[in-house]
Amino acid sequence: MGLDQYAYRKTKGEKYKDARSIATWRKHSRLHGWMENLYEELGGVGEFNCVKLRLKKKHLSRLYQDIKNFNLPETKGFFFGPDYTPGEYVEHLMLEDLQFIEDALEAIEEGDKVYYDSWW
Repeated sequence: MGLDQYAYRKTKGEKYKDARSIATWRKHSRLHGWMENLYEELGGVGEFNCVKLRLKKKHLSRLYQDIKNFNLPETKGFFFGPDYTPGEYVEHLMLEDLQFIEDALEAIEEGDKVYYDSWW
């Protein structure tokens, strides 16, 4: 068990089960914490687990800046795995996260909606 995270693109009229993957993560707790903060900022209530969170250009732009500045919140959870230092983040996760943003923005430009979802 653990924190599994997904980003996917969905074309209008497409069912969620047919949506196409953009990125997957495993125990990327700080990214999950960032998404949870966005969920709450947008009015979400309740446990942030198995929640489809739509990401728009403005959200991805802010995430880009927060990634570049390592402004991702420390997030703890029983299934979330260990935290990491800024150096570990740059070495192991940052490029993947930036690629996700690039792919997500491309999907939006092509008319699709982009979502983040997680399960733990």
